[in-house]
Amino acid sequence: MTYPTAIEIRRVMLKRANEYMRLVNRTRLAHQQEGLSSISKKALNDGSFLPECATGMRNFTIDNYRRVMAWLDDNWPRAGEDGNGATKKKSRKKKLAPKKARSARKIKRLQPTA
Repeated sequence: MTYPTAIEIRRVMLKRANEYMRLVNRTRLAHQQEGLSSISKKALNDGSFLPECATGMRNFTIDNYRRVMAWLDDNWPRAGEDGNGATKKKSRKKKLAPKKARSARKIKRLQPTA
């Protein structure tokens, strides 16, 4: 049985963080966008953790890996949400009855009642 190396674990963690950034930043303005440092600040209270992991300047423990992955799981945008957590509005088009039924109702309204 082979276990993943530190490089493979690092790659998985950074890939997941970058995917989260891509999803969240898709709908945000430039000054509101998330970066690796803001994710690591929220997940570990250490803004330099993920950027330094990305450059290879920092090693990490499995505990830090688990905390980052758990934070990403808890904050991952759900389907139908934009990056801010707001639900996207669905268009509410009025469904019309078939044309034949509409015209029959119109005729009924126009007929005089006795």
